[in-house]
Amino acid sequence: MKRIFHLKLKLPKLLTLLFLLPFIGGFGQIANAQSIDAFLNSEWNLTESSVNGISISLENSGAPYFYSPFNEDFFLHYYGASCFESFKVNYTDVTETSFKLSTIFDYVSCNYTDPEEIEAVELYQSFYFEFPFDTNSTPKNPFTYEWVDSGLPVEDLIITNPDGDWLLYRRAYLSTPTFEKSSFIVYPNPSKNILNIKNSNIAISDAYIRIYDILGNLVKFENNIATKSNFTINVSHLKSGLYFLKIENKESFKQILKFIKQ
Repeated sequence: MKRIFHLKLKLPKLLTLLFLLPFIGGFGQIANAQSIDAFLNSEWNLTESSVNGISISLENSGAPYFYSPFNEDFFLHYYGASCFESFKVNYTDVTETSFKLSTIFDYVSCNYTDPEEIEAVELYQSFYFEFPFDTNSTPKNPFTYEWVDSGLPVEDLIITNPDGDWLLYRRAYLSTPTFEKSSFIVYPNPSKNILNIKNSNIAISDAYIRIYDILGNLVKFENNIATKSNFTINVSHLKSGLYFLKIENKESFKQILKFIKQ
């Protein structure tokens, strides 16, 4: 899996590049046919950003992500490295290119002390709301969004606020095989050092594991895994953020799990 493009560009250049993507071989095309349902019924993971000209550190912000729970009319945002904050905010006036936010109605806060973590979290919060950040904060409406279809098993969503700041989110199609659904589970999740993998259904042979970061980079590989029972993986060397763990073997078994490294 490759990164579609490097988004350390000013907004005008970014929009120009997005316009040209359909004509550049290998980069895919803008998915104009995507629907509002796809926007509201997906989990979006922050990949790159520019807020006040600063890129939000995924390591210090805990790789923020958001989604709208099924049959609900609000977004739930999660972020934070040492402690997970979250907030819920209703959305309104959703079109195929824009949306608005109401005031926050549920906010779970943390008492961050690390200056770099505080900066990363506040940058993320300030993209959506005026400060101070709390349940009385004023949203920076309206927001526009557009997406890029890479032709790969991922999609990228760019959200822009009225200040010209932008956040690039990514979603991945991570389906499990129909013949063995949810054979493995991971815990604790989030994990700091050791990730436990529990086999809840079957025994498979000659399995191997790949772990990818949110950008699609392979960060860990292990083979000859004995999967008849539980086993563990040391993830202490990984940076904080969201990761995808892929278990497969030569007999076409495949399952992809998601975990957060603290």
